[in-house]
Amino acid sequence: METVLKNQTCSAKIFSKGAELKSLCVNGRELMWSADPTFWANTSPLLFPMIGTLKGGKTLINGKEYAISKHGFVRDFEHTAEKITDDTAVFSLTQNETTKAMYPFDFKFTIKYELTENGVSRISSFELGHQLGLTPSQIRQDFSCFGEFGQQGYGYNVPALRDQIAAILGMDRGFTAILIGVGNIGHALMDNFCFAEWGFRLAAAFDINPELIGTVFNGVPIYSMDDLEKFLAENKVDVAVLTVPKEAAISVTARLTGCGIDAIWNFTNLEL
Repeated sequence: METVLKNQTCSAKIFSKGAELKSLCVNGRELMWSADPTFWANTSPLLFPMIGTLKGGKTLINGKEYAISKHGFVRDFEHTAEKITDDTAVFSLTQNETTKAMYPFDFKFTIKYELTENGVSRISSFELGHQLGLTPSQIRQDFSCFGEFGQQGYGYNVPALRDQIAAILGMDRGFTAILIGVGNIGHALMDNFCFAEWGFRLAAAFDINPELIGTVFNGVPIYSMDDLEKFLAENKVDVAVLTVPKEAAISVTARLTGCGIDAIWNFTNLEL
């Protein structure tokens, strides 16, 4: 079953299987991953009763062995819709015979989605911790390293928190990036990842495919790899996104570092 929430500025799409948020549009802009099965078929799966994997995929509870799959099982079950309005959806899952075979406890897992006029306006350390797999105490302690963020009893103002984290990460400094390798991964990043949203201007992409060279994709010009050094000499570039085949990763990295690029976002599955 598919549930759609809407208000004047936002819309969200939630599937009852796994109670998974599949789409979130704000002012007409999609913010969620497209779930391209070529790379990863999920969007935002909920993880319970564990995050990660067990050694051998099994654990011992009260002397009996149980097998729990990686990241738990709630994402695999149909959830019950407890409340659906125009802008709110509440889903839940309780124990059953199948879950008891993996996790021998009674439980009720509840997730609430709610749209406000400007998206989510505030969030608690508990909610943040639940989404990140951390405790509320860990969230508060980490934030305290950078000053006062939240307010006791209220939580965190989401727009203000986002601005503060962006400043800490340097996302407000206007970094310039280039992308090397417009294959499947490079193409997917250029099509789905909003570089500007995270403080980067994607100035150019480079490839060896003559059918791509000289074209423009999503406003980004694609140049020949032969022009890489010339472009770097004429333009200030802070970060290179590396999406070439792993066989070319070392040689391309050497060319980048030789031109003074010391920040590389590596997608090659090879340690550089």
